[in-house]
Amino acid sequence: MSTPLAGLFALAWLDTRVLGEATLVGVAAVAVGALAMRLWPKGANPQLFGVLAAFLFTGGLAYAGSTGAGLALVVLIVVAVIFGGAALAL
Repeated sequence: MSTPLAGLFALAWLDTRVLGEATLVGVAAVAVGALAMRLWPKGANPQLFGVLAAFLFTGGLAYAGSTGAGLALVVLIVVAVIFGGAALAL
């Protein structure tokens, strides 16, 4: 038996308001990650903590109930898997 939330999440791809919210959340996550990379000490792997800050920001908004943030989190995870696979292959 499927849950109602799964059906609503499938419709989120078609709703322009949710897509716009996901876009804004994605842009804000990139800005938060870039800010964390700039502020983090150079010897302590700032790229890792910039990515973690972006995921924390997006995950926090998704946990708070934002459908657009949930969609942006799914996109971030897919992009991370693609980049990780490319890094291992090359």
